[in-house]
Amino acid sequence: MEISKIRPCNIYVAFSIIFICFAVCFVALIHLEYEVHAQRQMLQVLTQRQREEKNKPRNPEHVDPITVVLRSLRSDSGEELLHTRHKRSAGNDSDILKQGKPVNPDDVRGLIIALGKLACPVKCPRGPRGQRGRPGNPGKHGPPGPRGLQGPKGDKGAQGNQGPPGPKGDQGPQGPKGDAGESISAPSIVLPPVSMVVNETGIASLQCEVKGNPAPQVTWLKENSSLPADKRIFQSRDGLIIVDVTSQDSGLYTCEARNFLGTVSSSATLTVQAAVTPTSLVRNPTSCSSLKTGSSGDYIIDPGGDGGVTPFNVYCDMRDKGGMGVTIISHDSENRTHVGNIPGCSGVGCYSKKVNYTGVNIAQIEALTQVSRECEQFIKFECNNDVQFIQASYAWWESRDGTRMYYWGGATGHTNMCACGVTNSCSNGEKCNCDYGGYSSGWREDSGLLTDKSSLPVTQIRLGDLDSSNEEGYLTLGKLKCYGKA
Repeated sequence: MEISKIRPCNIYVAFSIIFICFAVCFVALIHLEYEVHAQRQMLQVLTQRQREEKNKPRNPEHVDPITVVLRSLRSDSGEELLHTRHKRSAGNDSDILKQGKPVNPDDVRGLIIALGKLACPVKCPRGPRGQRGRPGNPGKHGPPGPRGLQGPKGDKGAQGNQGPPGPKGDQGPQGPKGDAGESISAPSIVLPPVSMVVNETGIASLQCEVKGNPAPQVTWLKENSSLPADKRIFQSRDGLIIVDVTSQDSGLYTCEARNFLGTVSSSATLTVQAAVTPTSLVRNPTSCSSLKTGSSGDYIIDPGGDGGVTPFNVYCDMRDKGGMGVTIISHDSENRTHVGNIPGCSGVGCYSKKVNYTGVNIAQIEALTQVSRECEQFIKFECNNDVQFIQASYAWWESRDGTRMYYWGGATGHTNMCACGVTNSCSNGEKCNCDYGGYSSGWREDSGLLTDKSSLPVTQIRLGDLDSSNEEGYLTLGKLKCYGKA
């Protein structure tokens, strides 16, 4: 047979195991000796205290603490912990520890703990930590803490989906009836062109205001033919302007208005005066008050002078105002006009009357007022029944720059007043005869002269409170008159 050989590695492992076993046993013996020494020391302390207690006089009612501990070690079934019954006394109980009889290990452990508590003067070494017990039941919730500070505002969220439409609301009240619309009509010429004389290199302006529904288309003709293509000629709905006129611009000009209901036309003659040499140059008068002749008639005046407005035709009355020469300018609203029973015209200024002056524009009239000492224009309103007027701001007239003037003829500078209000002669004790005064019937009148030349001429008149069948009146506006030298 082949003899097995022991490898050196296995011998090393075996010696290592034996060494470890000896080391474990040695540590266990040391630990056991340490425990025995501790218990022996505790018993010595206990015996010493019992001896001291014996030497002291005893109180019959006093119970030794050690005796109480020994008695508490008796089992629950009533049997004594020790096998031998002894007589109840402090000495017998202390002899239990000297018996060599077997006891319960748990009771011994409890006795050691109790004795350790009684041996207060001696500090015993702390034993090894036991295993962690199982966790107890969770405690009750504590009271809520104080409310914390409000955090910062978060980012704005995305827009949500649109909700369903709400229920339809109740129908609102019916609105007031609107004003009646303008009926369709054939074209008509409200302000026809007027023949005029213009100096060469001057400006010719022919007015032609038309109306109709639908709005008519305005076409200008010269000698019944289309106007020549020229940059100096400007056409508009309200007129024709020719700048830097020459003798070739003289002729008959026709304003033609047309819509699908018909055609209407009106003509005027333009005369261009040839330029004169300086030796024969004669200037046009600035106004009729500058004329040297004593006969009344039509004249060309030039209130702007050289470089000012274009000279224009006027009528000069050389007999009025003491024969000083009155410049008169006409317009299209001089006739006595009936107003009243206008459906829907119950508010302020609901009726309007635009005033167009013949053969002259506002700039030329303004130049005339500046070279004249005084200007005036007569205005009158006749009313029947309760018509609210100037005093209640239901009526006014507009100046040449469109400013509303809330006074009537004869009351220049007095707001919401007529001539009778200035003189305290109104029939109803108010500031105007034609105003609300509780009268049920009867014709009354407010009239007088407008004399503020910085506001003249009247360009529009507005009236109100004319919707009832018994509310009516007549409106009259006179010519513009200027006289004297400024």
